[in-house]
Amino acid sequence: MPRTSILRTQQGTVLIIVLLFLTVLMMMATAAVTSGVAEERLARASRDYNIGFQAAEAGLRDATNDLMGNGSRNPVILGAPTFAAIAAGTCDSTGLCVPGIATATPVWLNSTYWTSNTATYAQYTYAQSLPSSGPGSVSQPPRYMIEYLGTSGSQNLYRITARGWGPIAGNSPVTLQEVVLR
Repeated sequence: MPRTSILRTQQGTVLIIVLLFLTVLMMMATAAVTSGVAEERLARASRDYNIGFQAAEAGLRDATNDLMGNGSRNPVILGAPTFAAIAAGTCDSTGLCVPGIATATPVWLNSTYWTSNTATYAQYTYAQSLPSSGPGSVSQPPRYMIEYLGTSGSQNLYRITARGWGPIAGNSPVTLQEVVLR
């Protein structure tokens, strides 16, 4: 008989405490998983940006080689005579550009030029292609344009703008510029 009286006095407090403890553990596990997923996305975005940056840097080096005549471009880029046939504020189909007036939108900001009026990495040089699959791969080869800015003393002044993309097509491109005296 004493045994039945013990069972009648229990109100289920242990069950409530265990359920509360499990709820707290589940909330902590959910927070840990959510945090891990967010950190993975950040790491992936950082990796993609770094690969795009390296691709744009490779595009700058390739354009510099092209500008210096270390490639197959024929004729070699020779300052004002090479750019004479290009209208101000436009680019030709080989990636050579002439800036417009100071108040106009720069040619490198015109998105239509990046699809058809740029040179592709290794198009005019003997550079080795960048990987398109595997670690460090790019979704498309870098592209560049070379703008003739005039002369500085006895040398020609050029602005090279290059764009590189990471491994995922459609991600934002990385754009880099440098000014070269030649």
